[in-house]
Amino acid sequence: MELIVNTTAHEAVRELGKDFAHRLRQAVPEVSSVVFSQRRQRAAVAYGERMLFAHGTPSVQERIGCLVLEAPAAAFLQANTPAASLLYACLGRLAEPYMRAQSTQLWDLYCGVGGIGLSLAKSVLHITGFEHSREAVACASRNAWRNGLPNCSFIAGDVAQQARRSARTMGSPDLIITDPPRAGLKPEMLTLLLELQAKAIIAVSCDPASQARDLARLAAAYQVCHIQPFDFFPHTPHVESVVLLERRSSCQ
Repeated sequence: MELIVNTTAHEAVRELGKDFAHRLRQAVPEVSSVVFSQRRQRAAVAYGERMLFAHGTPSVQERIGCLVLEAPAAAFLQANTPAASLLYACLGRLAEPYMRAQSTQLWDLYCGVGGIGLSLAKSVLHITGFEHSREAVACASRNAWRNGLPNCSFIAGDVAQQARRSARTMGSPDLIITDPPRAGLKPEMLTLLLELQAKAIIAVSCDPASQARDLARLAAAYQVCHIQPFDFFPHTPHVESVVLLERRSSCQ
């Protein structure tokens, strides 16, 4: 097992941080890297704006199901590996009725290092992942190559803007999976989801409250078919939530 400890502070704590990193790696040998970063303003993501230093290896490799996934400190991958394996299996079951290897186009919005999309890649024609972080997109591309999945591509930039551009050139996807930051989907993304009219949307969220708000915005066009919670955060009140939405016109 490999672990990265990513600490984000408002002010620089360079010397204190280096001592903490050294002591932590001595006390917990599984910690392969300790990263300190700085953020000056509040944000919806738990990453710093500027990395101060890294002590140890720059990334870790995790096995989730059949995938081997690389993840650097500043890119998203589900931190609870056993729960992530259950999550990926659940997503596969929920997505199965909408996937055809010969034709299905699947979009993975807020894909991080690609884990969710890659876990479904063998069952669809093509996966397109969208993620703000260029580092995460580069890592997702390496993960696709590492796992022998050539039918995957990843696009960096503002997720809503890049998805809208892709819809103009590629058309709408058949199936969409979203896994946004805790703050949920931005209004422009919700508008785009309604415009794309995918057959189904699988919404993953680490904050059921923001997810409920987003589902209410989609309710005119989509109905909830399944809800599944996952305990990604033991000993806390937080829960991961997966919701399957199906387009109402396809149910009539």
